[in-house]
Amino acid sequence: MRRTGLILVMLIAGCSNGGKTSHADERIACADFYNASQKRAGSEAKAVDAWVKSGRIVIELASQDGDQVVINHCIVNPETKQLRLASPYDISWERPAPPSSTR
Repeated sequence: MRRTGLILVMLIAGCSNGGKTSHADERIACADFYNASQKRAGSEAKAVDAWVKSGRIVIELASQDGDQVVINHCIVNPETKQLRLASPYDISWERPAPPSSTR
């Protein structure tokens, strides 16, 4: 039920900003979705970055696990606003490297 509520909130918010977004709504929804799905002790994940790749919005989440920072990716379908978590071993959603400038 909570997941449906998050998706509904994202749909309403996406329609109200004229198509312009900083992915703020997706960042919040992904962090909430990840934290609810993990149900583990420790620090909660926070959205630290966002980009578009392969037609999807990718939200980078970071959490603390002891002395390590754990990075995860939440993938948002911009048409349906459906959220999914990428496998921790799936590097295909990492931020693309900026093109190198050649002179």
